[in-house]
Amino acid sequence: MLALIKSLKGQALEVHERMKAEDAQDYEKLKVELLERFRLTEGGYRKKFKGAVREKDETTRQFGERSRCIWINGCRCRVLRKTMQV
Repeated sequence: MLALIKSLKGQALEVHERMKAEDAQDYEKLKVELLERFRLTEGGYRKKFKGAVREKDETTRQFGERSRCIWINGCRCRVLRKTMQV
């Protein structure tokens, strides 16, 4: 955990510094705070997925893969949120 904290910079480090001392040492709580701070939440990914459009220089295959990654990350956030509620 110490190595992770030492690698934080900028806004991520600020998130860590604003947490309670005991919460800041809990990996899962720190991860949730960072995901929320950078809007990497289920809702954020849903919005990103729904608003995704193929870029000018992007092939259909590349767009499909980018969209798939956004969808998977959103699903991971949903699973994480559900495990945090248990």
